[in-house]
Amino acid sequence: MLSGRSGQALVLVLLMTTFIFLVGSAALALSLPARRNAALDVFQKQAYYIAEAGVERVLAKIREDPGWVRDELSLGEEYDFLASELNGESSIFGGEFEEIKIKKTGEFPLKVSLNITSTGKYREARKKINVDVNVDYLYAEEIFRGIWTRSLSGLKLSHGVEVTSDVMASDGEVILPAGTRIKGDVYSKKKVVLEEKQGNEFVELEGDIFVQGIGLAAGDYALEIKKGAVINNAYVENGKVYISEGNKEAVNPLINGKIYVKNIDQLDEEWREKNPGKWEVKPELSCGQYIPPYPNLLTGERLKWYEENADFRYEGQGSPIFFDTDMLNNLNGLYFVNGDAIFSGEYSGNGTFVVNGDVTFKKFSGRDKASLVPENNETDCLAILCTGVFETRDANGEIHALLYSSSDSFTEIKNKTEINGAIVIPNIKSNGYELNFVYDDALINRYSQNLIWTTCIISIEKWSS
Repeated sequence: MLSGRSGQALVLVLLMTTFIFLVGSAALALSLPARRNAALDVFQKQAYYIAEAGVERVLAKIREDPGWVRDELSLGEEYDFLASELNGESSIFGGEFEEIKIKKTGEFPLKVSLNITSTGKYREARKKINVDVNVDYLYAEEIFRGIWTRSLSGLKLSHGVEVTSDVMASDGEVILPAGTRIKGDVYSKKKVVLEEKQGNEFVELEGDIFVQGIGLAAGDYALEIKKGAVINNAYVENGKVYISEGNKEAVNPLINGKIYVKNIDQLDEEWREKNPGKWEVKPELSCGQYIPPYPNLLTGERLKWYEENADFRYEGQGSPIFFDTDMLNNLNGLYFVNGDAIFSGEYSGNGTFVVNGDVTFKKFSGRDKASLVPENNETDCLAILCTGVFETRDANGEIHALLYSSSDSFTEIKNKTEINGAIVIPNIKSNGYELNFVYDDALINRYSQNLIWTTCIISIEKWSS
């Protein structure tokens, strides 16, 4: 009797043991894929981080050396960043970069479009990231083009103004008095007037004229070329063209190239007949494509970025901050001034000042004709960006710098002022004082080499994986 019960208990124990074994085996069999899936998920995340690091390497390269985009990347061609810039060194975070490639997909006035692909590998996991990027204001010479204003009508002076520049661009009217000499091109969305010769002074343009003629009434002139002016080619999309003819050949305008118009009625019929080789009708003419929009470097978002990323910050606290020779010594990087600023003296090094206020230039003590000059013309560079206006009343001398303003208020030229560098100011006027401007391409080149990162803007348009 007892032995029969013990046999039953043994069978029961064996059954329970078998059941537990089967359940354990099943649980183990189920847990292994889950563990593999969990591990694969970790690996995929790590691969994603590696791919993301590849994209960041490219963005860092653009920020540190924006000129690389122009010098090394060709439009539409794929560039192997991993092989060319990282020398094939792919190991990172216990995994590796499988590929990092970049392609310049578009090049427009003031903007370059790029596509970046980066693939990260970690164990058996791979992740690929595809990023579309826009880089605004990548090239310094596209911002600091010479004299760039929205309106130059304020510089129509009885005393005359001498302006020597490689490029003059405008969103509105450009009125050039006798004595003006432009080495580069003249752009206007509305109207260009070349004033009449005065004595031995006349308007001379070595480049071309591009006039869009926006907002003109029927019969209005978009281009007026008066007696004694010397031009190359002129392109006029809308509006009529006036070309004066005097009694003496010596005072007639000299057109070395041609006048191009969209339709024949833009030119006077009698002038056309007298000058058969000096004009041409181009129905497809579109001058707007040549006129870039005025650069917008100091938006609220950008000002915040400048303040947060500046190497040096100053608070005006109600009174202007004065930057003299001592404070302008060994400049290095980005400086942010919250308030008005005064500049006077000799500077050295390379610096960009962003001033959230007005900027005044004062005469440099001890120098008869200097207000703001570099210690070394071959190495030093200074750019000043402000939200207010530039004041030259106390300058009466030379200013060697790249100047940018976002204010729609008029910057008024006072006292005889010479600016070497570039002027990007929306509106300029004068009460008869002389502005002598010289475009300094060497200064622009130094800015491109050392400071363009302070004004170029990188924006992510699309990020997918």
